[in-house]
Amino acid sequence: MSCYRRVLAIFTFHFLRQCEGNWHEWWTYDGISGPAYWGVINPSWPMCSKGHQQSPIDVNPKRLVFDPTLKRVSIDKQPISGVLYNTGQSLVFRTQTDRLQTLPVNISGGPLSYNYQFEEIYFHWGSGDDPSNSGIQGSEHSIDGYFFPAEIQIFGFNSILFKNVSEALRHPHGVVAISVMVQESDRTVRNGFGPITNHLKKVIYRGQNFPVSDLNLQDLLPSTSDFMTYEGSLTFPGCWESVTWILMNKPIYVSSPELYALRQLQQGDKQQPKAPMANNNRPIQQLNKRSIRTNIIFGASATDQGSKHDFRSRPRSNQEDNNIYGMETFYSLKAQDKANDRGQDGRGGGEQGTRVVASTKAIKNKKKHGNNSKCPEVAKDMYYKANNWMKD
Repeated sequence: MSCYRRVLAIFTFHFLRQCEGNWHEWWTYDGISGPAYWGVINPSWPMCSKGHQQSPIDVNPKRLVFDPTLKRVSIDKQPISGVLYNTGQSLVFRTQTDRLQTLPVNISGGPLSYNYQFEEIYFHWGSGDDPSNSGIQGSEHSIDGYFFPAEIQIFGFNSILFKNVSEALRHPHGVVAISVMVQESDRTVRNGFGPITNHLKKVIYRGQNFPVSDLNLQDLLPSTSDFMTYEGSLTFPGCWESVTWILMNKPIYVSSPELYALRQLQQGDKQQPKAPMANNNRPIQQLNKRSIRTNIIFGASATDQGSKHDFRSRPRSNQEDNNIYGMETFYSLKAQDKANDRGQDGRGGGEQGTRVVASTKAIKNKKKHGNNSKCPEVAKDMYYKANNWMKD
């Protein structure tokens, strides 16, 4: 940190010390109270600057490790009621504090060893000012350097070991976060975003809130059971390293008007709107020595994998049908090495892809089940091109 930034941080720290009771109001995603200073302005947030298992991260296909022990993620189906908040930093949906009004929704399976109770949803999105995606990120996580227009993060706390989310936040394995990437569609699409976007005009300014009923979490999820998982942290202060992240391996689609409505939300109140809330995302953090595990069975067809998903299936829009061309994951798979040389039909043509790292245990598991094929290659850009996200 430069001398100027250090002095500025010290000044900011002493100024904000007088407002300790309202720390949640003083942090932002830019300027002297942005991510670079979170660990300085509040002594209770040291992990924001000193942690080694921080989030978000960039998912590099070369670092994926297939784990055959991973189960399908399961989420209860019942609709829930809650309140939609404009916090000034993010759009947040929280369940009713009166548990008698809403039955708890449980999250289990996947990499989880306990049951987790759904608590809240955070929404992150970009301003949309950079169509080349080279400087403005919408999602917090990225896939091989690619950021999506938005990201939905569904949080739950370990209801077996802890009484509430506040207690769970500060302990390992206390929280689960399911991350769903959001892609823009130029047509009207069917998704579970309606109960949220229908009320965005009620929460334009900081401090505003509005009740939401009959929200179904499964409607916010893509129709796939494939995911990637790693151990990380909250992406907002105090950055506690208590989160098991589950990144679904397919985006959901929202319409351009829905994204536009998100981008109208403001950081300030009605008297002082300040600036749009867009670009409310923490920069990418170092992976360090962590592994990124996945349940994706490379080489299985998209149809086979799609038919096994644990979530309720829903119709896709014409946009999805026309653009996906049957590819259901972030990484469309090529055939085995030299398959094209033998004249076999392989997905991905003759392009050179990056190789996915497979664990020794995974390879042994494949041999046990009679699959002695080599670990296939991954054409990392094919899915993007099929969806017209990147130009040739």
